[in-house]
Amino acid sequence: MNFAQAVSLVASILCTIAPGLQVLHILRTRSVAGLSVLTCVALVMGNCLAILIGVQYSLGLTLAIMILSLIIQSVMLHLVSPRAALATGAAVIAAIAGTTLLAPGLAADILTTRYHEQVAFLWGIIAATTFIPQVLVTRRTRQTKDLSWLTVITFAVGFTLWTTFAVMVRNWSLMLWCGILTLSVYELVRLKLAEKGARAVM
Repeated sequence: MNFAQAVSLVASILCTIAPGLQVLHILRTRSVAGLSVLTCVALVMGNCLAILIGVQYSLGLTLAIMILSLIIQSVMLHLVSPRAALATGAAVIAAIAGTTLLAPGLAADILTTRYHEQVAFLWGIIAATTFIPQVLVTRRTRQTKDLSWLTVITFAVGFTLWTTFAVMVRNWSLMLWCGILTLSVYELVRLKLAEKGARAVM
């Protein structure tokens, strides 16, 4: 395992732990009012593409962790909105089946690095906007109690490492999108700190 693969492995572990921590938080508080359904959907969709990137780069153990992360994120989405979880699952299955049946040659090429920039670009569009709905919900409601503090911190570190990985493998579109994604997560960290400071003043 080279250093870039090690970085991706640690990033994948952190990005798997983060939604798991959020699931535990939801089960403990029984509240999802402050969570964005769109952010949860984007996490699942983005992780599906991240798994494809893992296949393209032959990331091995990291790929297995990404699959585990997808399962956990799907559970989180189901807890937040069962209807959105069902629709998202149907869309993913339809995309895989459609590509495999209608363009088997393309489906095979997508599994190699031939289309790695295109896949990373598509992932990036989803990833870069993933936490924007959550930021908007949090700013509107002015409360972050439904958003796990540990989840936000773990995501921040994990996506920082994914940005580092993108730099190491010189995938420029992945680097751009990871950078934007990381900044949006750090905005959630700032909002959590701001609310904590406001409570301390009161």
